[in-house]
Amino acid sequence: MSLPLEHKLRVMLIRNLRERGNYLLDSMNTCTTTELFDPNEYLACQYSLYCEDSVVDQSLPISEQLKTDIFPKMRPDLCSKVTKEDTLICKYGSWYLENISSGLQKISTLRMRELAKLLMEIQERNSNIKDLEDALQLKYFNFIVDSIKYLVNSSKILYDSIKKCCELISPDLTGHRKREVEKIKEYLKLNFLVIELVLINLLNLMALLC
Repeated sequence: MSLPLEHKLRVMLIRNLRERGNYLLDSMNTCTTTELFDPNEYLACQYSLYCEDSVVDQSLPISEQLKTDIFPKMRPDLCSKVTKEDTLICKYGSWYLENISSGLQKISTLRMRELAKLLMEIQERNSNIKDLEDALQLKYFNFIVDSIKYLVNSSKILYDSIKKCCELISPDLTGHRKREVEKIKEYLKLNFLVIELVLINLLNLMALLC
């Protein structure tokens, strides 16, 4: 333009040109949309020391020690998330702290995480199972046993933990459901005895061969 920089006509023409360009740009389909995501699918950074209290359901029947001493120190992974969200696992953790290891918090954390891993393994075999208490049904018994055998490093402890879970929920049940849980407890005991006998026989056979 031949007009001076501060000339009113020059300023007006430049403004009109800019507005025209903005209009053309806005009228073009250049907007990008972002995909919706479920925040529950994302976990906290494993290197972060921050623990958000909202991840713990305050309505769960758990002890204050779990809320204040155990959950904030748990590893921020999917296993811990399952642990905190499952009512029966939390109930087991509260019982374990009060009766077994009030001063051994790492042991109680380990036991709860083992139950969470078991639940995750059971749900891999049957996605219709909602939580650990839902898994304690006779129709899911084979899933429980197969999952325990799969987690071979914790099998003995898991048998005891599941039997204790049956004991914890049994007083609140009635009728058929109560009898079903009692049967599961007995079947788990028998199943473990059979496994122990097989292992003993294998060890004896190996000793003879040697």
